[in-house]
Amino acid sequence: MAHAATISHRPSVFAGIANFFAAIGRGLVWMAEANPRFKELERLQRMSDDDLAARGLRREKLVEHVFRNSACI
Repeated sequence: MAHAATISHRPSVFAGIANFFAAIGRGLVWMAEANPRFKELERLQRMSDDDLAARGLRREKLVEHVFRNSACI
């Protein structure tokens, strides 16, 4: 007995919607990573705990420190 399957290659409406929102998400990530505060946070995260302590910072408080003047954290 032979079985046959039909595979449709038509793009789904849901796939188009998913791609649209994925593109928006990629754009938001790009905008966040281009922010100077994000770059400062990355720079501080690369420092050793001793270097951070010399600056009066703790690793678990870096986000609060970098975004301290921001409207929402």
